[in-house]
Amino acid sequence: MPSPRTALRQLRALRNRYGAHAERDKRALLRQLRMRRINTYGDARALHEDLLFICAFPGARATRALARRMLGETATRLQRLPRLQQRAADDSGMAGSTTRHVFPYPIARWLNQNAPADVDVDWRGFDDPSRLDTLVGLLLHDAEREGFESGEFATRDWIRLARRTDARTDLEWLAARGAAAPGVARWVEAEWDSAEVPLAWQLRDSRWSATHNAIATSSIACRSGMRRPAVDTVAAIANPLPAIERLPRPRARRVVAAARAALAARCREVNAMTYPNVDEVYWCDLGEGTGGVTDPLRQRMAQFFSGDWASFEHVLQHEMVHVFQFDIFSRGRAGAGLQNLAMVNPPLW
Repeated sequence: MPSPRTALRQLRALRNRYGAHAERDKRALLRQLRMRRINTYGDARALHEDLLFICAFPGARATRALARRMLGETATRLQRLPRLQQRAADDSGMAGSTTRHVFPYPIARWLNQNAPADVDVDWRGFDDPSRLDTLVGLLLHDAEREGFESGEFATRDWIRLARRTDARTDLEWLAARGAAAPGVARWVEAEWDSAEVPLAWQLRDSRWSATHNAIATSSIACRSGMRRPAVDTVAAIANPLPAIERLPRPRARRVVAAARAALAARCREVNAMTYPNVDEVYWCDLGEGTGGVTDPLRQRMAQFFSGDWASFEHVLQHEMVHVFQFDIFSRGRAGAGLQNLAMVNPPLW
């Protein structure tokens, strides 16, 4: 039986090959890796990426089912790593890892709503907790103000004393007090962002981890090969999409939640996911071989999400270049400056 690293190299070379023989070899390698202990985060990450790839681009249902079972073991696999290797997994978004980041206030509230027991203020990573004082001052009841301003208690100690006994985390207390004070919501958000509050998110086996985050689909298409570019690429780009559907709010919220979690778990930020408009979430089939598209009229983008996070990030960065280009030529007014854009014809790499 080959070593885990040898088996991983073989799997990486084989994962985008298809056919009955290739699928049998993939399953054989996956079974070998499932029985072997992985001792480094680098190997665990490589296996995680390959499992996601196989689930996103399956060649057989049996192979995909085995990959899904192994993804379900990701948190346990990380827990078996030496402690230093476990820490190396932080901010990867993998199940069993910890994400530490300074999130905007809307994302912090969303995390508190969706993972209330697993997200809290990262006090150990907070260089100056007193920067929270102004924010806490906005959330106090009148009877509490004198005690807080006396300076007898540090910020963290005060929050621990003030929060309800059933509050699971300090973040839950802050979010609850903020929600109960709509009159100062704008200032609360401004003070939160100014304080740069670090959060620690224990992903455990969370549905929002990069390991498990997915939008449910009714059918799985097995492949016989990878996508091929159109013979006439220019004609394919010029061909209108068959349909663009504006999603109803329940579906739009699910898509926004999946996108938010996909970015937040890996310490990424995109303004559209921080302040989403659920009435402007569109769904369309971009066609074979299309990774993403950017609309210069409204400076918005859409991209194909397959579950392969490396490809997703690559295409996202590419499309955001277009968004910035269009913003420069329009001077901040979406849809303006299109004639100059056409005349200059900047490189769209």
